[in-house]
Amino acid sequence: MAGPTTTIDDVEGGSGEKKFTFDYSFWSHDGFSVNGEGLLIPEDGNSLYVDQKKVFDCLGVEVLNNAWTGYHCCLFAYGQTGAGKSYSMVGFGPNKGIVPITCEDIFRRIGENQDPAKHFEVTIGMLEIYNEKIQDLLIHPSQRTKGGLEVRESKQLGIYVQDLTKRAVNSYEAIEDVVDEGTANRTIGSTLMNATSSRAHTVLIIEFTQVTTYMGKEGRKLSVINLVDLAGSEKAEQTGASGDRLKEGCAINKSLSALGNVISALADKASGKLKKGQVIPYRDSKLTRLLQNALGGSSKTIMICALSPASSNYEETLSTLRYADRAKKIKNHAEINEDPTEKLLNQLKEENERLKALLEGKGVATGGGPNGAGGSAVSEAERMRIEEDHKKEIAAMEKALEGMQKGWEQRLKEAEEAAAKQAAEKAKGPDWKKIPHLTNINEDEVLTGKLNYALTENAEIWIGKKSSDFTPDLPLSGIGIHSRHAVIANRAANIIVIKGMEGADYTFINGDKTMQNREVTLQHGDRVVFGSQYAFLVVIPSIGSQGDLIQAHDFESIMKEVAEKQGDLKSILKSPEELAAEKKRHEEYEAKMKEVEELKRKAEEEAQAALRAKEEEFQKKMKEMEERLNQEEKRKAEEEFKKQQELIAKEAERARQEAEKKEKEVQEQKRVEHEQQVEQSALDEKLARILPLVKEANMIAQEMGKPYHLSTKLQVHITHKRRKKTELLVSVSLEGNHVYDWHSSILENRIFLMREMFENWADADDKFEFLTSIPDEEDPFWDPVQSDRLIGKAELFLKPLSYQIDADAQAKLLSSEGKQCGILHVAIEPVSPDGGPIADEDLVENPTDLIGTRMDLLVKIHKAEKLPEALANDVRVQYTYFLDDEPRKVPAVEGHNRSPAFNYSEVITQDPVTEKFLDYLNNDALSFEVYGVDKGAEIAGAMRSQAPSAQGSRQASRQASRQASMQHTPAARTPRNAGAMTPMIEEKPEEVDADYLADFGNRMAKPPAAKAKPKPAPAPAPASIPTSPSVPAKPTAAAEQLVPPAAPVVSASDPSTPAVPQVSPSPVPSQSPSEPAIPTKKPAAAPKPAAKGKAKQDANAGGKGSKACTIQ
Repeated sequence: MAGPTTTIDDVEGGSGEKKFTFDYSFWSHDGFSVNGEGLLIPEDGNSLYVDQKKVFDCLGVEVLNNAWTGYHCCLFAYGQTGAGKSYSMVGFGPNKGIVPITCEDIFRRIGENQDPAKHFEVTIGMLEIYNEKIQDLLIHPSQRTKGGLEVRESKQLGIYVQDLTKRAVNSYEAIEDVVDEGTANRTIGSTLMNATSSRAHTVLIIEFTQVTTYMGKEGRKLSVINLVDLAGSEKAEQTGASGDRLKEGCAINKSLSALGNVISALADKASGKLKKGQVIPYRDSKLTRLLQNALGGSSKTIMICALSPASSNYEETLSTLRYADRAKKIKNHAEINEDPTEKLLNQLKEENERLKALLEGKGVATGGGPNGAGGSAVSEAERMRIEEDHKKEIAAMEKALEGMQKGWEQRLKEAEEAAAKQAAEKAKGPDWKKIPHLTNINEDEVLTGKLNYALTENAEIWIGKKSSDFTPDLPLSGIGIHSRHAVIANRAANIIVIKGMEGADYTFINGDKTMQNREVTLQHGDRVVFGSQYAFLVVIPSIGSQGDLIQAHDFESIMKEVAEKQGDLKSILKSPEELAAEKKRHEEYEAKMKEVEELKRKAEEEAQAALRAKEEEFQKKMKEMEERLNQEEKRKAEEEFKKQQELIAKEAERARQEAEKKEKEVQEQKRVEHEQQVEQSALDEKLARILPLVKEANMIAQEMGKPYHLSTKLQVHITHKRRKKTELLVSVSLEGNHVYDWHSSILENRIFLMREMFENWADADDKFEFLTSIPDEEDPFWDPVQSDRLIGKAELFLKPLSYQIDADAQAKLLSSEGKQCGILHVAIEPVSPDGGPIADEDLVENPTDLIGTRMDLLVKIHKAEKLPEALANDVRVQYTYFLDDEPRKVPAVEGHNRSPAFNYSEVITQDPVTEKFLDYLNNDALSFEVYGVDKGAEIAGAMRSQAPSAQGSRQASRQASRQASMQHTPAARTPRNAGAMTPMIEEKPEEVDADYLADFGNRMAKPPAAKAKPKPAPAPAPASIPTSPSVPAKPTAAAEQLVPPAAPVVSASDPSTPAVPQVSPSPVPSQSPSEPAIPTKKPAAAPKPAAKGKAKQDANAGGKGSKACTIQ
């Protein structure tokens, strides 16, 4: 980034640099240091780093200046998750973002006002848009409207959110309290609704009014400031979910897609390219409807685009830059909002009376005379719809009138009374610096540490899903969460124990799975995971602080720990052996560099010594010559000395070049190793993100009785620069047969649809009917079966052809996982125009002599050998030559054949030979792709289409079995003599079938082996109670009966910055094309060529009603 210009370079794809120019381009990736106050500042005068203050000075000050003038303002942040949107908007710790600094500066400016005739009114609203539902964040989730709030529009009020809470504030501290309350409610809602916070839009609405009194009359100047933190835009990735047939079916993606369409249409409008009659699609989503005025109306709007500098995010970063480039073309026409209140009140009253008259039948007209005379008839259904709409508008108008007629002092008093009530309730709550508790760890760091659940001494907390007959103390929802999932008890002296109940299989302590009705003692700092995505830390303040724990753990590292311990992910932490090997490599590198430096030093010293010796010898001889006065000998001596000097200089240069060559080789080796480490680190990060989703999808499929199973696989391909690149795919199997592969981004998109489908299924009365009524095209698990499978690729270097020599090889077929899966016999021979051998006089000495001439190449594909059994059906080959738009296809060999003979040949003519073509021959390879038909996938697909109700039958059977097993579960929360926690012997976690990276080829070729029937758990030994896996066991007394529960306390507190996890690389499969040896003789004559032949949520949770919730 340089000034306003941002430059992006595709270092992997080779498409070159692209430059974009904006009003500002801020660099904040590196080049900073931390001062004594914890602020990130530029490390020196040459650093490009831009701190938070500079960003606010450039953007936030402009927002405030516009607001003071009386304009509506909007600032929204767009970009990929993790790129820095929330950091720019909210900030972290002492590094405050634009939102808090703006709020603080508003009241700083108000405090500087010296005009007694002017006063200011500030109100705050806060909302979240998730899955196309608007939620009021100043309302507790248990008290919200089930379907969310509605966006409405009137001539007087413009576009607004009906029934949105607005709090009057008179200080920055009051704003902080409101924002903290909203953030806490957002966390509770995310927990109760199983929502992914990174996929939600958060909007802070500040209504800033300047009231001026003059000669008894009052004038108002209103500015509405919208500060918007948009959801992550990674689903716009060009190579991943963009190709998913169900991408737009997910409401979470819909709003960002609609925003992009609106920006494109507005950009076309500004440039005069908007088609006649084309409408700006504001109504396509609630986000664009809410921001309609900010995007294309009377508003001063600023857009921040957050970018990732990682090469692996090139496509998304480029997409974001293009998005911003379109947005900058939009031209808004902002006006100062200076309307007298009395006029607006009168207009609202008139509009209210008009709507009431319509409801009374005095004016439901469709044209013509009064009461619709002369107009077309209105149907009963249409009349009822109009009546319902009018009722809603009247209610909204009356509420707006009530709010506007209410004096500012009264509104402020009500807000202060509510704040005092909250403070009093908070004071009654527990002291979190003294009482043991659970604190939440959220994938959104802003929401981490916002929920605290008190572990009161001699009491228990039940964790689970709310049902008609049971309300847990810590309510959760989503897949893997059971009604009576688990229970935690705090005994005397902070002995905290947890026992897995119905959800024992989905309860993890420090990554280890619990066992049903078996007790585990919890220690300070233990990580507790419920279901697939709920993480908590155990905090015992007498041992350590909550803040220190949050800094040491984050959501990603906790989920990695679970995946690692459960065998879903091989260890990505460096073992002692790996650390030793890495240390050894570093020492070897340092030794080589020292050796190179020593060689260079030694060469220079030897050269200097030789020159000095020769110089001394020369001077000695010259002295002798002078004594003899022999001019001829003197001349000869000078010439001899000059020659020796030249030889010594050449030898010194040669030694220096050798040393430099060796230095470059060592540096290149280090660079390649670094690139591999970076790629593997990025791959490990993606694995850590995708594996929990794979597990969750499998849990959903198992719970619903759907016959699908997902697993991960690695795909290796070669870039145009001959670099190996590894991608993560998700393999989908049906009844044990592989049916298709998904890009990881497709799963990231589909998981939201899977969750929505699961919750609708869970709420359905007839689950069998629900499953069988879902069309294939709406099923997030369904895709067309991919029976035509890539067996592998074989590559043949073309360089011999530039010397008119045959390229002939038995090329190895490498699968997408980088493993050999067969051999392909191929050849390319230069021939004459008639298909015969090239005449001697047409042979050239130098390849450049071919430029401008005609070149005919005979491509031969003889046969394949040793193909995998499962895919050796109807085998075919295809290849893409030079500038081909479409691949050239070789006819398939029908039937099952592991060694199919293709006997294919084709002459390809290049006329004339160009420098580009010659460069292609010298530096590239021709890739041959071999495909086969997976008969198992075909059979599975046929069975799926013929028996759509099978999954419902399996689900019904499983549900009946589960209900039978739950008949013994107590329905009421009472002390249970039989339910005392039983001590257990700590056991190892259940092993999985195989490591996710083990033998992908065999796994794709064969159905997965049937799992062995699990052995019954060993009888408990009452001798000891195990501690969490990270601490040694302690002796304890016999098991105690649990005491009746006390109500837990939910609290919000300040977030802390979590530590960034360290990820270590894992090996990359290698792939190398076959390169034939260059023969010394011209080949024999060639034969004549042959012819060409893709939610319902529980909002009523929150402990026992809302009595247990306080805001801190």
